[in-house]
Amino acid sequence: MVIRNYNKKAYVELNDVKLTFYKKFRTKEYDVKDIKAAYLDDNYIFKMLYKNKVVTHNIVNTLSEDKYLVEALLLELNKEKNIFYSSYYQDARGVGYAWLVMAIVNIIQARSSWISILFWSVLFICSISLILGKSYDGKIFLYKTTEKNIFIGNKLDKKIDEFNINTDFNFDFKNSGNCYILKNGKKKMHIINNVLYPRYYKEELENLYKNKAS
Repeated sequence: MVIRNYNKKAYVELNDVKLTFYKKFRTKEYDVKDIKAAYLDDNYIFKMLYKNKVVTHNIVNTLSEDKYLVEALLLELNKEKNIFYSSYYQDARGVGYAWLVMAIVNIIQARSSWISILFWSVLFICSISLILGKSYDGKIFLYKTTEKNIFIGNKLDKKIDEFNINTDFNFDFKNSGNCYILKNGKKKMHIINNVLYPRYYKEELENLYKNKAS
């Protein structure tokens, strides 16, 4: 299966072994066997759960004539009918390490200036806080419709917690944000209801919501 872009060149290609995205300056390939689930939102943002990480590609330049193939692509990649979402996160540890190096260098060089030493000392403390802290939100929501289990994990530390849909948790719908809110103890996740393909995503979430509301 080959999906073309506006220039009628290969944009996305799927065969039995590889899923390939052709970009202007690079090509990205993924092993089909390692794709656990995938979806396309209404902004034509393609997301898939690949191994233990979330991969995102913008395919907004899909040729109009080939858009019907996009739905076929998502159906092919979701044979097990898993549903997943991921929250955005920002890992601040990289910034923390950069600040730490800057602070150490400038503290050593600023011996004659107490103001400079004070400033870089504060930055040093902040950098340590960023490195040791968790100033990111990287949860994965994975719902296996065949097993009726919910898995919530962190993309960075790969810890996965499993919940059966019959256990106690809150699953509510927020009209103002067009999203579901999943709560279990201290865990909370917003699941945006804007999936275009595959179509069963919305149906399964609606069923899950109705089952918990009853």
